[in-house]
Amino acid sequence: MRDTNPAIAHLALTSLLACALLGGLACEPLEALYGDTCSLGEGTAVLEGEWVISGEGTREGCLDEDLNGSFKLGPSIALRVEQSGANNDKITLLTPVSGFALDGQINGSCVDISTEEDWKGGIILRHYSGVVTPGGNIEGTFSGSGPASCQVDGTFVIEVN
Repeated sequence: MRDTNPAIAHLALTSLLACALLGGLACEPLEALYGDTCSLGEGTAVLEGEWVISGEGTREGCLDEDLNGSFKLGPSIALRVEQSGANNDKITLLTPVSGFALDGQINGSCVDISTEEDWKGGIILRHYSGVVTPGGNIEGTFSGSGPASCQVDGTFVIEVN
């Protein structure tokens, strides 16, 4: 069972839709309108279980020019994730995956995750920043580096089961 606040998710979605319909005119960041949106939910989201990461992004500045451009992210293998810490706010892999590390932090309904992956003699580093959806998944943006000194950014979804 996941601890999400549908009222807050609805409020955020309504605000974003209104902003989009107005073409961005007079739109304020949610934090400016409602304060810290991470803390508006009740407690820390429960996100342990199996995660599958997918998304899309863009790579640029790669030493190997063939890597520049858009790319699909995943879907990944199922990652078994656990929560720990005094406030149940730390995220780590329950089952280690060779050549891959993941850790993160939960703040209410906001989630920050860092990954490190071995790739063909190099390392891919990514930072994911997202929010728990009403369905209990995580959606947001990512940025990072690698492979081959690429700089990457994009959007992601983590399916939480």
